[in-house]
Formats: sequence, C-alpha cells, structure tokens
Amino acid sequence: MPFAEDKAIALRPIRAIRIDSQDLAVKHRKQIRHGESGSNVRTPGRVNHANGLQADVEVSIRVYQSQIPRSLQTSFSLLYQSPYLGVAIADEHRIIDGNDAFLRMIGQTRASLAEGKIDWTAMTPEKFRALDATAMEQLREFGTCVPYEKEYLLPDGFSVPFLIGAVRLSAEPLQWSAYVVELTEQRKLQAAEEKVRAWEARHQLINHLAHELNNPLAAMTFTLHLLSTHPHLSGDTQKLVNDASGMLERIATTVRRVLAEVQQVQ
Repeated sequence: MPFAEDKAIALRPIRAIRIDSQDLAVKHRKQIRHGESGSNVRTPGRVNHANGLQADVEVSIRVYQSQIPRSLQTSFSLLYQSPYLGVAIADEHRIIDGNDAFLRMIGQTRASLAEGKIDWTAMTPEKFRALDATAMEQLREFGTCVPYEKEYLLPDGFSVPFLIGAVRLSAEPLQWSAYVVELTEQRKLQAAEEKVRAWEARHQLINHLAHELNNPLAAMTFTLHLLSTHPHLSGDTQKLVNDASGMLERIATTVRRVLAEVQQVQ
C-alpha cells in the first residue's frame, strides 16, 4: 500500500471514510486559513504547521482513494446494468444520469436525460417534498440518507410509489447517487394481505356472533318447550308460552339466515 511506512498517514484514510475527500480537504483548508485555535492571525509557526497539515491531508486522500476495492466498482457497474433496480445520479434539481431501469420506472427517455429535462423536484408531489428536504439535509451532514418512501408523478399523470436511498458524491455542488425500487407490486401485495386479514377478522366476528346468538336462542327455545309441556298451566299462560315460542322461532330463523348470507359473502 502506498505510504504504508508512515503509520500516522496510513491510518488517516479510516477517518476519511466518514466524509468524502472534498469535504475533508475543505475542512482542513479552513483550519489552515484560521489556525488551530480559529484565530485569523497567521504566525510563521502556524503557517509551517498548516502547510504540513495540508500535505498530510492530500496524502491521506490519495491513499484512501487508492484503497477503494475494484470489487466495489464492479458491483456498482452490475447494479447499473440491473433491469430491476433503478440507479440514478442527481443534483438538487435534475437527474444527471440514470440506468435504463430507472428511466423506465419514471417513464422518461435517455434523450430527455441527455437534454437535462428531467427535474425530479417537479416530479415530486407536494406532500413528499418535506421528506426530500430531510434527505437532502442528511446527505449534506452525514453523506447518506435513511431510505424512505415517496412518489413520482409520471408523464402519463399517474403517481407511482418508490423506495429511495442515496449517498453523497460531492458536497459543492451537492450531487448524490441513489438506488430506486418501484413499490407498485409490493403495494398490491400489501393490499391483498390487508384484505386477507380483514376477511379473517370478519370471519372471526361472524363465528363469535353465531356462538353468542345461537346458544342463548337454543336455551330459550328449550326452556319454552319445557314450560309448554307443564301439566298445570292455565289456558292464558299456555297461550303466552306458545306465542313466545313462535316469536323466538322467527328470531332464530332470521339470525340463521343472516349469518348464512354473511358467510356466503365472505
């Protein structure tokens, strides 16, 4: 590894992993201009220290870049060629580059991309712009953003859901690379799963109602039958028991019919 004999320099690339090389250079150049204490007064000692610090930073950047595995570059190339995963490079307003899968997802052509006509902010519905703003803040501060779901308005007027994650490529100007996954089929699957869960909930409710209604009705029917066979009932009492038995039977018939119809709908 280049510069491996200098342990202090060889370790600095680990620090550079947190932010991109441009941010690292900018940060240390500010320290060089203002000195370690933040003072604007430049003494010869500080100038010499600053020059040495800048040289160390530039060496660290070169070492870090030389350590990027080729496998990562190969992996990115494979992702870019994927027919299922959208890959895009963008700035704060425009899509700069994108693979064929991404262009297909958003209903755009490579000619429109080459002409710089794809404005991702214009494609974003108003209700998702706050999420985009949060993602941009995370990219500026941390170099990456938490994956989030949003929608894009396609040229045909339809709104399509996507899952987006991004990493920063440069700070000034802000540019980032993103992976994009279309969620249309996933949303359909989720809707189907919700329907199944709703059906299961209704089925459980129907079974519960059947149990709670049929059992008391059966008990009341049996009780009235016993009363009707009592040998010492007066004529008026016998008539009341018979009337109650008739009404209870009509109620039981109605309950059974309603439950059967609901089960058929399910």
